Amino acid sequence: MEARCRECRKREQHYYWNHFEATKKRFFKVLIADFSRELSIPRKFVLQFRDLSEDAKLKGPSGNLWSVRLKRSGDDVIFTGGWSKFAEDHRSELGDFLVFRYIGDSCFKVDLEWIIDTCASYHATPRREFFATYRSENFGVVKMGNYDTTNIIGMRDIHIKTNIGCKLVLKDVRHVIDLRLNLISVVKLDDEDFDVRFHKGQWKLSKGSLIVANGKKCHTLYRLQAKACVEQLNATEKDFSIELWHRRLRHMSKKGL
Repeated sequence: MEARCRECRKREQHYYWNHFEATKKRFFKVLIADFSRELSIPRKFVLQFRDLSEDAKLKGPSGNLWSVRLKRSGDDVIFTGGWSKFAEDHRSELGDFLVFRYIGDSCFKVDLEWIIDTCASYHATPRREFFATYRSENFGVVKMGNYDTTNIIGMRDIHIKTNIGCKLVLKDVRHVIDLRLNLISVVKLDDEDFDVRFHKGQWKLSKGSLIVANGKKCHTLYRLQAKACVEQLNATEKDFSIELWHRRLRHMSKKGL
């Protein structure tokens, strides 16, 4: 059985590297050591893309682009000039888990993963730009994993597109800027009648007969590759004025509202 499993893995790897479209190939990096100055690309990935230019781009979760330099050292290729700016702008910290997807023309899309958390009482993120709607207010404090407390400075909804293309609305997400990870609360999903199952290093989220998302365990954490639908119009509690909706609805008359 074990021998057959090894053979299956070899076939899967062969198919991935030799038959997958280039834009579907990706790699992940856990930020360790002195990641703030430079970051290496896995050699196996580099071997598939020998035509990478020295001037590359990183596309962040917001859709914005950062210019970086690719330095070659033997068989190694390293993000250098511009990488430190990208890491700083995204408040990257030691232990962060980033997924890089090649999208062509020496450009990489960088995704920040969500952690499926069975202990979290609510969804939470440190990233303001993920919110589709937003209310800025002091919503109290939250206890961190190291037993420190930090403030919840905002709350509202985040719309994400899951790894299988489904749209998932995370309601009443807490904005906690000192948090290092994006957390999806299993408790809150259960409150909304979602079914979350964990089995042999994999997890699945469904509602009725519809599978909404799935993923695998990596480094003791169950992870979801998803992106925030930031094209949604951001709003604050002050947005709900007649004048604002008059402008949004192509200057409809107030009587028409």
